[in-house]
Amino acid sequence: MRRILTRIMAATAVAVTTGSLVNTAPASADPASCFAAWDRHIANARSSEAAYCKDGEWLGVLDYRADGYSAHASVQLFHTGTGAWQDTYNCWDDTSRGNYGAWTWCNFEIGEGTLVRLHLWSQRNGAVSDEKFSSTIAT
Repeated sequence: MRRILTRIMAATAVAVTTGSLVNTAPASADPASCFAAWDRHIANARSSEAAYCKDGEWLGVLDYRADGYSAHASVQLFHTGTGAWQDTYNCWDDTSRGNYGAWTWCNFEIGEGTLVRLHLWSQRNGAVSDEKFSSTIAT
């Protein structure tokens, strides 16, 4: 009887361990993980920031100054048809109230190996200010 209980407990332990290993998410599968270790980060003089994690394709944007400007960011793709980088996946923090530490996170599906770059700008009443571009990174 003791051997049977030991085998049942061992089998249960393996099943629980295996289940937890199968359901383990990638390191940057959520914004909190991305915030701790982003792959690209840019900032501008209008107190706007953007961060990107290629594992999970997370784009975060932050506006931390109450100056009436909102923070906008985009993941850009290079389009061979036009020969130019184009904003493709957009994310913004439009509070413009200086909510320091309150990032807005957006998630996209971008094919692995795709070459991307970040575009960050501030905007007020439709007027764009202080654009920045990151270096390129392969997803």
